[in-house]
Amino acid sequence: MKVRLKDIDTPETYHPTCEHELVKGLEAKARLRELISGETVTVRHSGETDRYGRSLGWLTLQDGSDIGSILVQEGVALVWKPGSEAKSGRIAHWCGATQ
Repeated sequence: MKVRLKDIDTPETYHPTCEHELVKGLEAKARLRELISGETVTVRHSGETDRYGRSLGWLTLQDGSDIGSILVQEGVALVWKPGSEAKSGRIAHWCGATQ
């Protein structure tokens, strides 16, 4: 099952803007796999889908920890904000102000 973490933005790995974004995106993916490997994970669907048809929702570990929050705290994700200005901020965060 594929679920996109609601309100969480991870660096792009498919079409990254810069090399650093790709590296951080791969780190985020690896950390997510590490967090859920062998764990009981609760999936709570928001009832929404993104523009690619992926279900949006939240993943919670058995101890109640929110996986999206963990990724943000560890610096491999950001809290998602809509809009082009927010997108520019995300690109600047992952790639620096010169991109």
